[in-house]
Amino acid sequence: MTLLGENMSGQTPSRPELQEWAQGYQLRHPVLADSGFGVTFSYVDGGQVGLPSFSLLRQGVQVVINDDWVDEGDVIANLP
Repeated sequence: MTLLGENMSGQTPSRPELQEWAQGYQLRHPVLADSGFGVTFSYVDGGQVGLPSFSLLRQGVQVVINDDWVDEGDVIANLP
């Protein structure tokens, strides 16, 4: 899933903005608003996040990669 913490105005993205993002990048997975980056910050250490921020979770919501780069090999290696 993709979480968007703010739009170009620094506000929580609206549903049409989320849909535009998903269509613009031809995404087939959910794109959700993350008001104030609340969910994003729960997966990073130190209270700062580099954008874009990638995290990889495996089955059971175990964090495998936290606020770093995730590539196809990482995803494949962690499939059940």
